[in-house]
Amino acid sequence: MSARHAYERAAAEVARLESKLRGLLAAHKDAEFDSNDQSRSSDTRKKAKGRMRQLDRRIEDVQGDLRDQRAKMREAQRRMQVEASMSAYVPAEIAGRIARYDSRR
Repeated sequence: MSARHAYERAAAEVARLESKLRGLLAAHKDAEFDSNDQSRSSDTRKKAKGRMRQLDRRIEDVQGDLRDQRAKMREAQRRMQVEASMSAYVPAEIAGRIARYDSRR
């Protein structure tokens, strides 16, 4: 996979994860409101607190995935820069191999 393709794929995944994170944060905010609303029954407030804990775990998972994808984006961007700097001197296929090898070190 070329560095550009890897970058575009990671960027699309970052956009998807950011959207998912926004939805989870909105749901967490709603659950927090329900858990603090004294006009609700105690059972409803307990369920909302349980939902908040579950959402907290999911938010942490998505944030971890987002960190990983951003790291992949940075790595692909660095590989693109290596390939671009070599393109004037070395054929593209060889530059890609060198960039991949260089990223493993």
